Amino acid sequence: MTTESPNTLDPEEEYLGLRCNRCNKPITPAEAVLTPTGYRCRDCLRQQQKVFDNTQGLDVVVGFVISMLIALAGSWLSARISYLVILLAPGVGLLIYNAVRLAVKRRRSRALSIAILAGAIAGALPVLALTLYYVFTSPAAVPFSSLNFLPLIWQAAYAVIVPSSAYLQSKGGR
Repeated sequence: MTTESPNTLDPEEEYLGLRCNRCNKPITPAEAVLTPTGYRCRDCLRQQQKVFDNTQGLDVVVGFVISMLIALAGSWLSARISYLVILLAPGVGLLIYNAVRLAVKRRRSRALSIAILAGAIAGALPVLALTLYYVFTSPAAVPFSSLNFLPLIWQAAYAVIVPSSAYLQSKGGR
């Protein structure tokens, strides 16, 4: 004879009261995703996400090219403004996001966000590489001088801040 109490429920039966607010399928807390309108199952969430991913044709290419060109222009400018890069780089990331968003008529997708990130990285790297080359090959450079490495530090900061800012803006825009 088992001595189970009548109040003991099977773990799956315990959560039968939680249901997807779209398809009304019973879900466990591990499967539930909280949305602004209530809990949904992962299947309904995937179907809903497909509606929001609406890029067309060359939107990803346009996003990459625009983000690369703006990041390249900003990278060239950041080589001349030193420590102000820390203040201006997030603004360049926001400019990239808004320019791409305007060019693709507010369409969005995960692929577009990744293209914006890749374009911003590609735009930031050439000037960083030139600065790196200059720092290590300049005949007037004093080895291990902190002043010699400052342009490299600001370029590296730009190369990190701008792509991350642009990507986070685009990811938040979905």
